[in-house]
Amino acid sequence: MEKTSSKFFKNEIYENAVVTFSIKVISLFLSYFYLYYLSRNFGAHVVGIINIANSSILIASLFATLGFDQSILRFAGQFGANKTIFFEIYKKMGGFIFLSSVLITLFIFIFRNVLAHYLTKEEGNSLIFGLVSMAVFFLALTNLNVETIRGLLYVKESEIFRTFLTNFINLVLFFLLVNLIGFKLALPVITNILGIILTCLISVLFIIKKFHDKTEDANISVNLTSKEIFQISIPLFLVALANLISSYSPVLILAYLKTPKDVGIFNVAHRIATVTSFFLVSINSIVAPKISETYWSGKKEELKRIINLSAKLNFWSSTPLLLLFILFPKYFMGFFGKEFISGFRALMIMSFGQFVNAFCGSVGYLLTMTGNQNTFKNIFLLSAILNLILCFLLIPVFGFDGAAMSFSVSMIFWNVVSLLIVKKKFGFVTYYLPFLKKE
Repeated sequence: MEKTSSKFFKNEIYENAVVTFSIKVISLFLSYFYLYYLSRNFGAHVVGIINIANSSILIASLFATLGFDQSILRFAGQFGANKTIFFEIYKKMGGFIFLSSVLITLFIFIFRNVLAHYLTKEEGNSLIFGLVSMAVFFLALTNLNVETIRGLLYVKESEIFRTFLTNFINLVLFFLLVNLIGFKLALPVITNILGIILTCLISVLFIIKKFHDKTEDANISVNLTSKEIFQISIPLFLVALANLISSYSPVLILAYLKTPKDVGIFNVAHRIATVTSFFLVSINSIVAPKISETYWSGKKEELKRIINLSAKLNFWSSTPLLLLFILFPKYFMGFFGKEFISGFRALMIMSFGQFVNAFCGSVGYLLTMTGNQNTFKNIFLLSAILNLILCFLLIPVFGFDGAAMSFSVSMIFWNVVSLLIVKKKFGFVTYYLPFLKKE
């Protein structure tokens, strides 16, 4: 019976992986076509400004989300079968996100001139940061919605809301408006924000519809207080914050110390190197709820099988592309324009970091979904601090190559340390490498 269950789950992973992979491929094509169009027609400076604006939206929305987008997955594993409790938790989280978003929106709007001066070197770009402030709540709520939908095991639908819909709306609106009114620097920011808002509204309607039929649980009260929700969410928020610092501090520090052109070149190298991460995200989007479900059900052997299968998928889906990026970096950078070729070393460095990330597997989700979120939080905070220190040491000397070094070293650090912690706590490891025997 256990073997039948395992086979069924394995088939489920492959089936969902194919669908989510297809969604991600389409989304990836849209985003990279958009990046190609901007870089070829408007150059590294414009790409850099847009990347700074988008990075600001992502960072601000992370603070507004407060880790709820990660903890909702944990609660899904425990309470997903009881829609009444799960919906009450979701509504509480949505209320807190609204309050935090208002404060962050006001902060960005008030200091928009300062942000424009230090990050883009042009105070005339304050309009862009005014627009950024409008998107905070909608992206934060979308982050919560995506993970709520995934927690309800609508994996394919969650992936549409996570990657496809915003990119699709942004692309359609951008090309429609650029043909009607011509290109303006704020236009890509406006269309991206409109895509975020529409995605948010559609995802809210989807969630309300899925929670609507819950009459069987109508008389059951919520067992979790707001304090208990925060106790689980805040460590995960700190993990997400550390992750964002590791991912986006090179962009913002590079913008502060160098120029938007440097940011643009780094952004292209980063986007190419991290193209393989969508394989890891696709697999994790399926695996994470299963990790929570099997662990809290006490099914250790099934948990181990899930981890081993995801490790193999991570490795074989990522390694071939990463090898190409490392061997032919000038070709891939030159595809976006001649001025981007100078970033070939940055591409090689970040591709190696992504290889280690793929090799280590779903180590982060294994820790956070099994009650070890505080341990992972501490690892990630150390990684973020290391990243910040390296950014300020290396970027002044090596520019975008220094940013790439900082990004990769911090990524390798948290993956390897987490791998060792998993071995100690669970007695097995998450990595996979052909011909390398696990101990």
